[in-house]
Amino acid sequence: MIGRLSLSERDLAVLLAGGGSSEISGVLRAAQLSRHLVMLRGILDLAQDRAPEDTARAGLQDSYQILSDLDRARPGGLHGLIGYPYVGEWAFTCLRRLWRADDATDVPLWLDLAHLGAIAAAAAIVLDVQAEVVVPVRDGLVAMPSIGSLAVGKVAQSGLVRLRRSDAGYIQLKGSTQMSPVACLAPGDTRWLPLRRLRVAEQGKTIDLLLDDLDPYRDCHGAGATGRLSESKAADLEASVASAWRLLVARHGEQASAIATGLRVLTPLRERPNGAAASTTSRAAAGAIAVSPMRAPERLACALLHESEHSKLNGVLGFVDLVRASRGRRFYSPWRNEPRPAIGLLYGVYAWLAVASFWREEARAAPRDPLLAFESARSEGQLRVGSAVLAATGLLTDAGKAVVAAAESAVRSCPAPAGRALAGVSRVRQLAEDLDLDHQVRWRLRHLGVPGWVLSSLSARWHAGRKAAPLPRYAEVVQEAPALSGISDPRLHRAMQILERESAMPDLLPGDTEADPDLALILGNYDAAARGYEQLIIDGRGDGVQAWAGLVVARAADDHARAEPRPELLKALYAALGSGPSNEAPSPAHLAAWLNAGHTE
Repeated sequence: MIGRLSLSERDLAVLLAGGGSSEISGVLRAAQLSRHLVMLRGILDLAQDRAPEDTARAGLQDSYQILSDLDRARPGGLHGLIGYPYVGEWAFTCLRRLWRADDATDVPLWLDLAHLGAIAAAAAIVLDVQAEVVVPVRDGLVAMPSIGSLAVGKVAQSGLVRLRRSDAGYIQLKGSTQMSPVACLAPGDTRWLPLRRLRVAEQGKTIDLLLDDLDPYRDCHGAGATGRLSESKAADLEASVASAWRLLVARHGEQASAIATGLRVLTPLRERPNGAAASTTSRAAAGAIAVSPMRAPERLACALLHESEHSKLNGVLGFVDLVRASRGRRFYSPWRNEPRPAIGLLYGVYAWLAVASFWREEARAAPRDPLLAFESARSEGQLRVGSAVLAATGLLTDAGKAVVAAAESAVRSCPAPAGRALAGVSRVRQLAEDLDLDHQVRWRLRHLGVPGWVLSSLSARWHAGRKAAPLPRYAEVVQEAPALSGISDPRLHRAMQILERESAMPDLLPGDTEADPDLALILGNYDAAARGYEQLIIDGRGDGVQAWAGLVVARAADDHARAEPRPELLKALYAALGSGPSNEAPSPAHLAAWLNAGHTE
């Protein structure tokens, strides 16, 4: 079953520019199947060498032999099963555990290895043949990839059982008792939980996804997969997919075709606080997407597009390296709160080639919708910044540079940054630029430190009444900070709520925002915002990072100011001056102006 696969230079060029075709998708699927087969053999060899007792207990050799025999008997009949996304995730999990001596999981290795028996059982069911294998039971279920799960009741809650699939199609199990009939896999048998399909046809284009809410490896990203959905919730999800699909087909036909050929599985995630949208993929489970409930069709449509691009990139990376190893180096990413390796940044840039195009077309279709205009401007800014950071890493291969070239070409077709001093520029576009800058500033405040000698030098100049220039030069060192991916962005969420409610940006008198600097910033009352944030800093109230970032953004809106290049220096110096012998910190705005003059001289 394993053959040599390759991409033509033309097809690779199309993929690196963000494109694709049904023929190219076929090559990527074949490559995924090939990788899964190689991993299956690797698991068997490695397990026998490193974990012989677990291997024997899991019946790994017998399960592998059954799959091999079925493949020889029915060539090609198991391609869909072996290439199933979560089979890849399982294989990756096993290989990682077998290679690592410091495995800290509570799941016994033999339980993971025994999942090959579940794959073999699924193969017997798919090909309608007799087989008997050892299978794992988790939470009272025997999960068989790509087809469904069997509720085993009192046979076993967890552990291993033997499963027999008879010629008549019946499934029998043997746990601690004798082999006994359990289920016939018929629709009316409540013990059989088949995977359901989400299939929607629109104008000749069809999306056909398996709704997988049962596979034990579906929560590979740790994003909070749901359990088995009720029939009503599954119907709600199908209706959401249908609405998103109609939108994609109507205005994004080429991208809809790519989604239809690239995605096979949808796994539901638990609903997020405040209805926030969440979606994710795993490199080891290419072709599967996990999504939280999304009310707006355009949100789910964008998530399908976004994650299908990630799956496509997963396939590309199986053929060619796009970045060299980061070796611990981490960088700013417009899409994440935490520092990211170059490969993570590449995933964002590649996906945003499609995402920025999606929001641009949505905004064109509804020119009076401020929220769509905001998303378009914001995604364009993220692509612009993300591609520039990625290019500056120095870690791109020649093929990786082609991705950045495509991003730069897309950016050139977008409107240039508004520039806050330009008259007549859309307030919504200015807001998008403000909040993109806000994200960058907050990232620097959290992840870039300032050497003590720099603070001592500048503190001495300040107390001596001297200019800040020339500012000390020092290397920027990215500092890791744990558990930042879940940090909320209150200004962004509030701005989107306002835009969602209004047909245009609301007009408020300056006095209406004096006590609310976030609202002042969103509405463009920068003077009021700067005063409000400065008072928050002086009073030591709220999140210091939020207040300092807000002050920097508000000051950057002044005709005579620019964004503080090193906001982390401003914040650290203010703290150093406040803790000095005089214990009197200066006005944050005054200190910012002093430092800003040092940057410009």
